[in-house]
Amino acid sequence: AVPSNIVPSPAVPSVGLSQPNVPSVAAPSAAAPSLNVPPPNLPSNAVPSAALPNLPTAPSSAPTPSVTPPGATALFELVDLISTTLSAINDNLNEIFQPNVNILDPPVLNRLSDLVNSLGTTGPLYSALSLTLAQARNLGTILSVAESEVLIRNLNNDVVRSYSELLDGLNSRRAQLARASAIGLATNVLGATTIIRGIFNNLNLGLRRQIDLNNYLVRIINPAYRPQAVQVTTAMQVLLNVSIDIFRP
Repeated sequence: AVPSNIVPSPAVPSVGLSQPNVPSVAAPSAAAPSLNVPPPNLPSNAVPSAALPNLPTAPSSAPTPSVTPPGATALFELVDLISTTLSAINDNLNEIFQPNVNILDPPVLNRLSDLVNSLGTTGPLYSALSLTLAQARNLGTILSVAESEVLIRNLNNDVVRSYSELLDGLNSRRAQLARASAIGLATNVLGATTIIRGIFNNLNLGLRRQIDLNNYLVRIINPAYRPQAVQVTTAMQVLLNVSIDIFRP
């Protein structure tokens, strides 16, 4: 029977970012002050992509379930929701930051504001993280060897990769973000600085929530896979450190 304590797996939400027509207006270069954002203490290619370590062979005595229990299935779907939401946010980021787009243009600032909200505590990413944590807490059992392997691979190959791609995109646009922030201060478009800082502040909140989730998942993963689960959590901590270094207010 399907347990009553399963957190329902929602449909993948839209990130909710508005889609106004972004004008192709070149950002003014003459008035652009010099950038004053120190580079992070990391090489340019330092955004990690955690490699999944060699997984231990499942003990021969451990049966592989022919049917995944509904609680575990719901958990896997919610983990997928996290990576899907991150991918949608990253797609919107790529649409906003085009080379010929003036970030200080009001429609672009509006889209940036939506991007900030999508990363915040009221946005779809934080919601997906909270739903996944609730489902993990309600599972009430330790995952099997086979289920643990699926979860570790999903976390590493999808969730860590999605965060890494998002951070890589932000890192590659660090100069553009800093320039927009500096111009915003010089021209009293203070919203630009607030929005740009908000992107990273909210992303860091999400990363910390993800680390909380990973720490709990370690407790329900089969002991044979807990070392790998800890390594994935460590990779998330590295990503948080990178995010903090990319933009320092």
